[in-house]
Amino acid sequence: MLLVIGKVVAQLGMMYLGFLCLRIMVRRNGGFRPSNPFQPGWKQLHSQYASVHNVHPTEAISARIGTGTYSGMLHLGFDTQELVIKRNLIFSSLVRIPYADITVLRAPTQIRVTRFSDPEYTPGLLSAGGVEIELPAYWAAQIIKRLPAAPSFLPTTSLGQ
Repeated sequence: MLLVIGKVVAQLGMMYLGFLCLRIMVRRNGGFRPSNPFQPGWKQLHSQYASVHNVHPTEAISARIGTGTYSGMLHLGFDTQELVIKRNLIFSSLVRIPYADITVLRAPTQIRVTRFSDPEYTPGLLSAGGVEIELPAYWAAQIIKRLPAAPSFLPTTSLGQ
């Protein structure tokens, strides 16, 4: 009898852990995001906004452009009227996107996974030329501040990286 009760308790504990992991993943990603393999990506950005004029880049960051994930391979630069994104691969390419062409699809938001955890921020989701660009919260907030009609709902404190 105790063995059966122990198995039931263990199964309920495993179900709870699974639910907790799913909840953490959904909160961090801003909800379920179905993948679209035909979504435009870097190639479309490059065909619309290609440039050779660079600005001083930031450190290497990770981001998602379309369905492609670039882990530590992108550099951002901020010009007065344009965002500069440089992709560092064998053949590096550079795009300059006017701030007026960038729309905010989802601003970074603060979340707490548990009541006792430190606050975290969801990534920001932007769009330019029909291409989704998902950036870490800090960099998305930096871009949103530079947009012509910057929303006032962003936190005034600096977002953690």
